[in-house]
Amino acid sequence: DGYSIIAKIRVHAKLKDATVIAVTADNTAEDVAKARAAGFDGFIGKPLRQDRFPDQLRRIMEGEAVWEPH
Repeated sequence: DGYSIIAKIRVHAKLKDATVIAVTADNTAEDVAKARAAGFDGFIGKPLRQDRFPDQLRRIMEGEAVWEPH
């Protein structure tokens, strides 16, 4: 799952600074907090919204933190 992968990414010398966004259907406030604590750089809840997703990606690519469970 994503939590075991993020742990491996964060200790890998070449990947530790990679931007990693959680994209999940588990989108409660607790899920967002868990993702933050695990080391994710952002959070996008499913279902993806066609009207928001391109802007979310643009903002991530520009270095903005995106934490949007809904």
